[in-house]
Amino acid sequence: MKRVLYLATSGQVGGAERCLLSCAAGLRRSGEFLPEVLAGSRGPLFDLLAEAGVGAHLLPLPAALRRASRFHPLRSVAARTAALTGAGPRSATPSDPLTLSRPGTPESPGRLGPRLFAFRGRAAVPSFAAFSRRLCPQCKRRDPRVMWQAPLYARRLRRALAALQPAVLHSNGLKMHLLAAMAGAAPPLIWHLHDFPLPDAASVSNRLLQHFAPRTAMAVANSQAVAAAYAERVPALAGKLRVIANGIAPESMAGGDGEEFRRRWNLPADAFVFGMTAILAPWKGHEVFLEAARTVRDALPGACFLIVGDDVYDTHGHGHRRALLEARARDLGLADSVRFTGYLRDGLAAAYAACDVAVHASTLPEPFGRTAIEAMAAGVPLIAAAAGGLLEIVEPEQSGLLTPPGDAAALGAAMLRLAREPELRAHLIAGGRARVRERFAEDAINAQWMDLYREIIG
Repeated sequence: MKRVLYLATSGQVGGAERCLLSCAAGLRRSGEFLPEVLAGSRGPLFDLLAEAGVGAHLLPLPAALRRASRFHPLRSVAARTAALTGAGPRSATPSDPLTLSRPGTPESPGRLGPRLFAFRGRAAVPSFAAFSRRLCPQCKRRDPRVMWQAPLYARRLRRALAALQPAVLHSNGLKMHLLAAMAGAAPPLIWHLHDFPLPDAASVSNRLLQHFAPRTAMAVANSQAVAAAYAERVPALAGKLRVIANGIAPESMAGGDGEEFRRRWNLPADAFVFGMTAILAPWKGHEVFLEAARTVRDALPGACFLIVGDDVYDTHGHGHRRALLEARARDLGLADSVRFTGYLRDGLAAAYAACDVAVHASTLPEPFGRTAIEAMAAGVPLIAAAAGGLLEIVEPEQSGLLTPPGDAAALGAAMLRLAREPELRAHLIAGGRARVRERFAEDAINAQWMDLYREIIG
């Protein structure tokens, strides 16, 4: 069997990681390909991969590289000084071995010994630093350790690839796109584009992508909107772009025990429940959802609001979102109406089953919107923000309702409309389920990926 190695920045689980899991599990079932995953940190993803029988490998990202973000450069001299002196968590060192997990047993790692990652000097470091200063002068505002950690990690990655011998390399996330390209490994490299590029074509991340794009065999976007944005802002990718949407197994969202979920989270059996499932990132629109919830609660005093998800990013500018949102709910007088579940490893289908309406409230264009197709597959009427990839998922008034991004008043009005119109809810449920079967069925999406792998390998 031909090995497909997926690269993931983190072992945490968000929409991109659920897409990765869906692809890897589908490949394993095919019997034609051997999927494995290499991640830069541990997290719940390893347990989910084990359950799917997919091999998991850990090559730890050093702390500064792990926390680097295209959105949040370090600006203060104090922060840079602390970074240079090594304040904070201990970084992984170049001599750290690659930790390998056998399929289904991430708790029992094997090892490719430390010798695999021994270095003979650091000749690559000065050249990369000089390149970075020339290509993107903004780098001087970032954590200086990244300047040498990135090429050293790329060398470790190259040696790991030499040991694992994949036929195809499938990277997920900006850091892994760049590190895989820097590694200069032999297998064909696919960049799986789960996010929009920054609006400014001259930004650091876009210039890096433009520089390393010639080393990729193909770039696959999860929506037409994302593909168009990369074609415009990273022109070197224009001739390499394909679009493959995220897929979902409709049966995976069926049969959830909504009544038990309501009991567990103290949601009254007769309450009308609006649910939002999303990582706790600033652009996901949780504040907009809470503002709309206050309007809805004034009109429907018994309504309840469910927020499923947690902080998953370990990068600068993220974290502590749950505490902020809980405080905002209290400020709005919603403390007794809102339930925060955190990350749900199991029971996502039950969470959807407990909801009468699902809300997707992103304030920025959503690259795809995986939780939208989850809600539709689960048979929950959907309200989504009218931007980005969601415009390719939701047919207005047929498979969901659309509202302007960031407009709490419009969202509140749509929530009240669905609460008051059961016939419309039933219509959207039927339309949503049909839309998922026709456009986003996991088996059909995975077949597109396998065709792509055959094309690249062949």
